[in-house]
Amino acid sequence: LGKALAASGRPLVYGGGDRGLMGIVSNAVIQNGGFVTGVLPRAMVLAGGEGRGPVERAEAAGLSLSHKRQVPAINEGNQKSIVVESMHERKTIMATLASGGFIGLPGGIVGLRRPGF
Repeated sequence: LGKALAASGRPLVYGGGDRGLMGIVSNAVIQNGGFVTGVLPRAMVLAGGEGRGPVERAEAAGLSLSHKRQVPAINEGNQKSIVVESMHERKTIMATLASGGFIGLPGGIVGLRRPGF
């Protein structure tokens, strides 16, 4: 799926994690030259996120994560991370950025409600 998205020039907008199927898909998009935008709630970032991602990139850049307002949006090559305040804002931004449609992948209970926004 990630290879096909990259080959077709379609960007991936997703929840920003690096685990499970979405982690595999997002990494495949990046490895095949596609563009990825991850949209993460600030609370998730401050709690350590879902694997590698904006937390580690912010720390590598020398930015402190001790205060909510210091969590940055990170842009790296063909990857962009947007940190939002709530799940509602996350879904709104993801829906706004999605240009070609939605794909729901199997996963945990959270995945069951995602396609319905």
